[in-house]
Amino acid sequence: MRRISPKRQATIGEYRAFQLTVFQERGDRCEAQLPSICATRGDQLHHIVKRSQGGPLIARENVLIVCMYCHAWIENNPAKAKILGLSRSRNWLDDGLH
Repeated sequence: MRRISPKRQATIGEYRAFQLTVFQERGDRCEAQLPSICATRGDQLHHIVKRSQGGPLIARENVLIVCMYCHAWIENNPAKAKILGLSRSRNWLDDGLH
């Protein structure tokens, strides 16, 4: 099994604490609420600006609580998700969504 660096372990610990805090503050209702898709109960965090696009890992304003079905839809339909405000690019001010 591959060893995890101390820095990565610290990041994982911080993120898990962050997840718990977000769920405690907002509850477990899916914030996407996509009609005909949503399971109502959210169990995942979706990063509005993906980490690969420069979005912060730990920032309340960059996450939504979502169910796995809405999360999959958001990831598989990025253009539509942007229109609905569920996703943004790194340069989100250029998307006209500000």
